Amino acid sequence: MANLKKVYIISGNDDYYDMFLNEGWEVVAKIETADLVVFTGGSDVSPIFYDESRHPKAYNDLARDQAEQAIYHRCVDLKIAMVGVCRG
Repeated sequence: MANLKKVYIISGNDDYYDMFLNEGWEVVAKIETADLVVFTGGSDVSPIFYDESRHPKAYNDLARDQAEQAIYHRCVDLKIAMVGVCRG
């Protein structure tokens, strides 16, 4: 596998940035320049994405899910590696 050195972090806090910077990665501002895209944790993924109904005690962010779905498809098209942190 190629030596990954440029990372694009989605919705991450300083801990994500520090983690990658401390390991020698460059955090970039454009997806197209990244070797890796990181989808960070947060609310549950909206169940409409997997044909289920919403649980009354779950919290999700449909706008975030839709935006991240578009980023996911962009990464697939560009053949950029991705990793996801728990989202519920």
